[in-house]
Amino acid sequence: MEAAHLAKIDFIVNVVLNLKYEVIKAVAGDLVEAWMEGVNFARELYTVPLERHPEIVIVSGGGSPSDDTLFQALKGYQLSFLLMKRGGSVILVADCKDGVGDAELERYLKIGSEELFRRIGKGEHVHFMADILNSGLEKAGEIYIKSSLPTDLVKEFGLVPVQSVEDALTKAFSNLGKDASILCLPKGPYVAPVCNGSVPG
Repeated sequence: MEAAHLAKIDFIVNVVLNLKYEVIKAVAGDLVEAWMEGVNFARELYTVPLERHPEIVIVSGGGSPSDDTLFQALKGYQLSFLLMKRGGSVILVADCKDGVGDAELERYLKIGSEELFRRIGKGEHVHFMADILNSGLEKAGEIYIKSSLPTDLVKEFGLVPVQSVEDALTKAFSNLGKDASILCLPKGPYVAPVCNGSVPG
């Protein structure tokens, strides 16, 4: 928004899409007023209230093309670990039939969390999705992934490969207790869960 003000934009046209990528709302006019009209409409459509932070979050990109690569799948993941209680588990369900999908992301994921954060601390600009994934690894007890990625590669990224969601839940309940709370986000990139009146960020 600051950049838009600096550019002296005085008229905008924005749209809100549904899950079929169809335009369901169009707003136009003043930069702030029109934008906020779109935000308020989308908020009613996509925010979901939560009473508490769950111990386990199951998240999916919602199918192809949103989970064709790990890069795409992480768009759904990036909110899930913020919602999860510290020490909890994320179960990421993503086909990843086209692999990681970004050579730079793969390179940064292979160096591990400690080295990644050391480089960030020194001012290096790392791949933003590597930062997001490793921030989740730092907070979570475990991050499980059901995908077609090679098992060795998944482990190299610090994730736990599983054969099914049921397999991941068995492991998560073993670590967190059989009464651990669960949040399921089958279309992770398209919802904005709100806990205690605010969206995690």
